[in-house]
Amino acid sequence: MYETLGKSTYKKLFPVILTDNGSEFSNPKAIEYSAAGTHRSHLFYCDPSAPYQKGSIEVNHSLIRRILPKGKSFNDLTQDV
Repeated sequence: MYETLGKSTYKKLFPVILTDNGSEFSNPKAIEYSAAGTHRSHLFYCDPSAPYQKGSIEVNHSLIRRILPKGKSFNDLTQDV
């Protein structure tokens, strides 16, 4: 897909990949980086035996984006309460 879409479109569509631990995702480096070593995306996994987490992650992402729209920096945010 990276070659078909091109770097810019691919990075825009797939900045983060959230997935289960299926064998098709067993080589994260090959997914995150091109053969030339260019960083393409970030890959994150659900906990083993918990594929239901993927749906929760996607919902949480949507909720966060209601408050912090795409393009808004997270740099000024902290973990402090």
